[in-house]
Amino acid sequence: MKEPKYRRLTFEEREEISRMLALGYKIREVGRELGRDASTISREVSKGECTRNTYRAGCAQRRAERNASKRKAGKRKLFKNNELRHYVEEKLNCTTIYLDFPVNF
Repeated sequence: MKEPKYRRLTFEEREEISRMLALGYKIREVGRELGRDASTISREVSKGECTRNTYRAGCAQRRAERNASKRKAGKRKLFKNNELRHYVEEKLNCTTIYLDFPVNF
């Protein structure tokens, strides 16, 4: 099975970023050591209030978990709202789609 192109940083990787930056490693060196692109490390360090000298893995992990829960929130709307779910199911019905968007053969 093919590994996905993108995977989120793990807590262990964030810890390693924090440790390496504290030891004076440059962003590119950190990326090379972790097998990540330097831009990924740079974005991670620059997010929020963290700077190169104050990056904290625990703070970054909490931020990432909070953002992940926000991403998932929109996907749950159909499960929470029966009226909306029935409306979407009705609109996704093949005959409805065909009538709304006929295909010329």
